[in-house]
Amino acid sequence: MLAKLHPHERDIRIKFCDPIRQGRDGPFRDHFYIINGETYRNCSVTTLYKEYFADNFNADRASNGDLELQAKWKRENAETVEFGVMHHRHFENYANKQPFEFNPKYPQYRSYEELPGWAHFMAFLQTLEPYWEFYRTEWPIFSKEARLPGMIDLALRDMRFPDELVLMVVDYKMNKDPLKLPFCSCHAWGATNAYEHNEDCTAVGSRPASRGILRIKANIASIQTCVYTKILEDLYKARVSKMVIAYLHPGTPETPYPMYLHQVKREEYHDLICDMFESRLIKA
Repeated sequence: MLAKLHPHERDIRIKFCDPIRQGRDGPFRDHFYIINGETYRNCSVTTLYKEYFADNFNADRASNGDLELQAKWKRENAETVEFGVMHHRHFENYANKQPFEFNPKYPQYRSYEELPGWAHFMAFLQTLEPYWEFYRTEWPIFSKEARLPGMIDLALRDMRFPDELVLMVVDYKMNKDPLKLPFCSCHAWGATNAYEHNEDCTAVGSRPASRGILRIKANIASIQTCVYTKILEDLYKARVSKMVIAYLHPGTPETPYPMYLHQVKREEYHDLICDMFESRLIKA
């Protein structure tokens, strides 16, 4: 509904595809975009940060060779992904005023209110001032010049500016511990400043432009949102006044997680975002 109410002229040039395919280790989602008829794989905003943050996680080393623990990690990761996909779909349906869509994978949920993350989603919406209105959900955007497509979970419009497209960009996250350090290759487990780690440590950025940034989930999500903002402002005639990462994982009855909203400060990532775009621009 929202896509029809608020279409953009660039919408017809991009399509997001995520078919489930069978791989060597089981079924997986094959995410890719089609832009102007050309297929784009492994070049989305979500995967861009991998060029700046080395991912040298060694499961065998981290688990001390425990194969059962490694299998458990892989299983839990797949479950977390599907858990997030399911919630994203329901959040999108709600914003578009669609009825609850029953999912046979999760037969225990038969209404929005029964979803584990629903209370956090409602709590997030209650934090919004009344002038913010739903504008787009699951909005595919792109920069052809920088070879960058991406998907915005939620865009809200500031209705105080009827003659200007002023947006809030919201990214939902259903993962846990957004501020937790990743596996650290130099074993500085207690270090919380990027410069306390070795030059080749996997806990920090691997390029000069990202060197001062810890590779924690909150920072990665913030970088992703800043890239979305640059694309919107450069190519979609929008002004983004606010960027929010909404962590909505409910946890478990034994260990509940509070809703956590992270306000992204674009100035903290300005140099990195500029470097990302300059390095990817197609030269004439």
